[in-house]
Amino acid sequence: MKRNQKLALVTIGGSAIAAAAFYYFYKRRQNIQYRYQSILKSFSQQVFTCDQFQLNNMSLKFDQLIHLATYDESDNQRTLAEKLEFQQKDQLENEGNCKKGFRQGSQFYECLDCSLIRREIQKTKKSIEEDQFYLALCEECFLTPQHKGHRYKKIEGGDTIQFKCHCGESNIMDKNCFCNNHRGFEKSKGFFEKEYLTNTKLWKGIEVFFLDMFHLLFDNMVDLIKMNENGRVIDENQKQSNNMQKKNKKDCITLEQYKHRTERINFILRLILNKFNELLEINPNIIHFIPIIFSKTLKKPIALQFKRLDKIIPDKCKWARIFKEQKEINNDLTIYEYLLLSYELVDDQNDEIVAEILRAALKVNNTFYLTLCEKFMKMFAFSCRIQNAIVKNGNYNVGFFPSLSYLVIDYISFQSTFDHLIETLGDDILGPLSYLNAYLSAKSSVISDFDEQLYILLNICFEMLRFVNQLKVLFLKYPEGIISNLYKICFALFTNNSIQINQEISKNLPENIKQKLQKMYVYSQYRQIEKIMIFAFVNICEGLLLINNEELIQKVLPLFVHYFYLGVHNSQLFLNNLAKQKIEFCSFSATIISHLPLLVALSERKMFSESVVKNFFAKNFKFKTEQDRKNFFRSLHLIASKFIIINSEPGIMSQTEVWLLMVNNNQFNQGLKSFMQALKDFLFLPYYRIYDFFTLTHSLILLADDQPFISTPESLISRYLQGCDNLKQNNDLTQLIKNYQFFYILCQNLIDSTPFYNVFSKCHDLYFPELSQNDENQKIFQQNINEIIITCINQQGDKKIYIKDVEQFSKIILDQTNLIESNIQQVCTFEDQSQNIQSQYLKIQNGYKQKLYYRHLLRVKEGLEDLCIVASDVNNQNYSILGSDFKLQNLFPYQREIYKKLILNEEFIGQIVSINLNAETKPAFFSAINHIILLAIQLIQSKSELELFSEEEITKIEKIESILKNEQLKEKYMNVNNNLSAAQKQDLQYTMKINQMISEYLNQKE
Repeated sequence: MKRNQKLALVTIGGSAIAAAAFYYFYKRRQNIQYRYQSILKSFSQQVFTCDQFQLNNMSLKFDQLIHLATYDESDNQRTLAEKLEFQQKDQLENEGNCKKGFRQGSQFYECLDCSLIRREIQKTKKSIEEDQFYLALCEECFLTPQHKGHRYKKIEGGDTIQFKCHCGESNIMDKNCFCNNHRGFEKSKGFFEKEYLTNTKLWKGIEVFFLDMFHLLFDNMVDLIKMNENGRVIDENQKQSNNMQKKNKKDCITLEQYKHRTERINFILRLILNKFNELLEINPNIIHFIPIIFSKTLKKPIALQFKRLDKIIPDKCKWARIFKEQKEINNDLTIYEYLLLSYELVDDQNDEIVAEILRAALKVNNTFYLTLCEKFMKMFAFSCRIQNAIVKNGNYNVGFFPSLSYLVIDYISFQSTFDHLIETLGDDILGPLSYLNAYLSAKSSVISDFDEQLYILLNICFEMLRFVNQLKVLFLKYPEGIISNLYKICFALFTNNSIQINQEISKNLPENIKQKLQKMYVYSQYRQIEKIMIFAFVNICEGLLLINNEELIQKVLPLFVHYFYLGVHNSQLFLNNLAKQKIEFCSFSATIISHLPLLVALSERKMFSESVVKNFFAKNFKFKTEQDRKNFFRSLHLIASKFIIINSEPGIMSQTEVWLLMVNNNQFNQGLKSFMQALKDFLFLPYYRIYDFFTLTHSLILLADDQPFISTPESLISRYLQGCDNLKQNNDLTQLIKNYQFFYILCQNLIDSTPFYNVFSKCHDLYFPELSQNDENQKIFQQNINEIIITCINQQGDKKIYIKDVEQFSKIILDQTNLIESNIQQVCTFEDQSQNIQSQYLKIQNGYKQKLYYRHLLRVKEGLEDLCIVASDVNNQNYSILGSDFKLQNLFPYQREIYKKLILNEEFIGQIVSINLNAETKPAFFSAINHIILLAIQLIQSKSELELFSEEEITKIEKIESILKNEQLKEKYMNVNNNLSAAQKQDLQYTMKINQMISEYLNQKE
């Protein structure tokens, strides 16, 4: 055979062999693919039809599928685990992050120097609330050399804590301060990228497998949700009914079938999630694959689309799930998005696993957290797991957001997150605010100690309002959207966070008090909302001043005024409607009006006085007529009277105190006392600032209203006098307690300085630049701080104390305790001025010994009179709640002017004297009357300070003096103490001392 013929034969033979080999492996590959598709089809059908005992076979088929998806003929001797196993595990020693979690009662640390968010905040002058934390570290990770000398906070986790230690997470804390056991993920990232590039075929097979499994999962989830939304899930009785057509019956499933399919869907999801964890056990580097797969889109048709609505309904979600009749490939939605949109079917176990897997993804990918937050903000309204809402931990609730919500809370504060959200979402960034309003307005019955859904919403809604840079962008772009939503939430809180009692029922104390207490318990869980709403307004107004853009302030302020007016108007209509139905009403929320001091300060930036406050209303509120103005202020008085602190109708707190006196059940009484003390702590402690904002707001209303208090039925003074008339007719204990509380509220408005300090805590100079100057207002500011410090020290008697002790004592009345250290040397001396004063005992200056300025302690009214009795006995002098050296000139200007406005009213003082002289007035009622007379005496004794009064006011003082110094009143006070029984003298020790003080004044010689 010729050479060329041989060559041709060899060539043809070689080609034939090659073709045969190609054909063999092609058929082999086709066979593998066929087997994969065949098993996938079988699995997708049988997983929903097999019985419980055959589920193990489904798990085996699931494992078979990933084996076939990653099968490689050239490496068919090794299992998938052997192919993926990472051989250089010693290279990853101390790689990763801490996984320690914090639950109720756990203690953890926040390193203030290592928190990346705190570093962002420090670039502005903005302060951070004391209870806010942005970095959680367990004790083992914090007590390491990396944090030596760092500033820190130790935090005890309450009901709300579901976070984990952040050590090793470079997105949240400074990676240079990771502990030696958790060094982050930098090394593993390099190893994974190398594996991913060199073994493309294997990773492609893994990706195909997971995409197919997720498609199977979401396809069935979407179909089931679609059936439910179309009303095709019915109970068995409906299906058996003859009323349903056969065609309709075929299209429906029973509740039992729905439950079965939901369980099998969760079985599939658990297989997928567990497979992720299995692979992570084999090769820790696979953690970097998780964000990749969750960012992929599905390659097969599905019935779901997600679109923005053309017609947007106010306060409704702007997006909708669209269920198509014809399934289509959707390249717009990722696996993470499909998961959020169908999350209502996810059970609790899978919910926790999903959160942990996504938590892992966030640790290793520097941008995935942006996607996580963006998609959640857009789709969270569809992620509430309502089917799990019936019972959780024995409590009824309206639904639960995914546990991954806590991951969003972790990252929502970052400036980079906000920049991404504002760019990708636009005004959808305000979606959670609208949802919160709808959630609160629905007034769902919630009987649980902790409303998790509400907690998540609050943290997501208001976090962006804490930061100056974010606030600036939001108010430049969407000022009305933010402000309108805030006021809607305030209105929802005022109306729904309340107690409504039929007047007929309300009159029967024993029958209705338990109902009231139950409602009080239900709504007491919302105390955090009131605090957060107050801080939202604080952050906004403070942030606007820090931005230092006067044009922006002038743009925003009219919107605040408009919605403030609208909120007052709507609240009035709401209360009018209740009055027509003869329903008594008390609200646990006052934020609808209680942020008024911030608006006045933002507008005027001058210390409050009558002229400043009236100028604010004249400049910003365009009343059409004088009657409109009068109606507006009557509405303000009415709304204020419905807040629980004023305790008007139905008199809940006073009725509860009466109930405690009536019921002989120690166990019940002890529980009720504990509950009432918690409620009072919420209302009066500076930590919440509820009392402070409400009291200062009420003071400004009193100051700005030109109508006589006595003739305005809605005002506190009018209600007080009406209560006095009621007591003439009957000796009702509830009314007596209410009137006593009315009096204290009056004193709080007139003489308690602490609301001013606490409302503008840590930013007085920002709102009132004049305080940085050495003028009269600055001296008053300093004098009141000195009095608070002196009282805190002298209240401890002869105990040796440090500055930190005084700061601790002051926490019951003062939010800004750093004022103590910065001013304490005004009234104290130290042995060695060159040493750190924090480590030295305090020594009060001689001129301040035995001084107790009790007017600053009026918020703790229950024990205040007892303090006066003890101090009087110890120091051998009489003390009243007005305190030592009471002078009108030491009051803030706004207090001084309210004081004069009230006490210089002849009609009011005349009525007080008339009540006092009435023979029917019981001795127990003297206390409130006595203090008003005492306030009048203090005013009369200040008339020599001519700079405080006009000529007209001096004339009025003389008239008031003549009303008081009548012979009947003199004689009554000379004999009143002697006429008391022994038992009354024991119970009314404080009243007797005040009687004595008044008698001494009335009998002074001219």
